[in-house]
Amino acid sequence: MVEVLVALLLLSFCLLGLARLMAGNLRSHTESVIQANLNLLANDALGRIRANQLELPGSGAGNGYHFAASWSAQQGSMEAAPSPNCIASACTNAERASFDLWQLRSSARALLPQGALSLVSNSNGTPNSGWILSFYWFDKDKESLGQSCQDSGANDLTCFNDNATGIQPVTGVRAFNFYFYP
Repeated sequence: MVEVLVALLLLSFCLLGLARLMAGNLRSHTESVIQANLNLLANDALGRIRANQLELPGSGAGNGYHFAASWSAQQGSMEAAPSPNCIASACTNAERASFDLWQLRSSARALLPQGALSLVSNSNGTPNSGWILSFYWFDKDKESLGQSCQDSGANDLTCFNDNATGIQPVTGVRAFNFYFYP
C-alpha cells in the first residue's frame, strides 16, 4: 500500500512538471506567432508607405500617414472603411494614405491580441528624420505581473517607448517599435 502511495506521489509530481512544461511551450508558441505577425505587418506597412511616398514628407496632422492614437483609444469599435475603396477605384495620394492606414489598423486588430498601431515622425518636423511605426497588443501575462515601461524602461517587445511616440504606457500592453526611413 505504501509503495502505491509513493508511486502515485511520484506520478503526480511528474504530471505537474509536464503540465508546466506544456504551458511554457504554449507561451513560446504564442510569442512566435506574434513575432511572425509583427514582421508581416511591418513589411506590409513599409510597402504601402513606400508606394505612396508623396503623402509622407511632413510630420503631424498634415501628413496622410500620421496616426498617433493611443492603444486605449483604439480599443473601441473600428470605424467603417474610408471612401473611396482604393482597391476598386482610383484614389488620390491622400485617399490612398487614409485607406492604407485603415487596412493596416484592421490587420493589426486581426493579427494581434487587441492590436493597435501608431505611425509618427521621429522628430519635430526635421526633414529626413525618419519615422516610428509602433504595433501594440495586450499580453495578459504582463498584466498579471503589473509590468509596463515604468517598471522596466526597456524597449524589447515588452513595453512602450513613450519618449519616441509620446504615447503613455499601459500595464499589460506590449509594443514593437520599428524605426525606418522611407
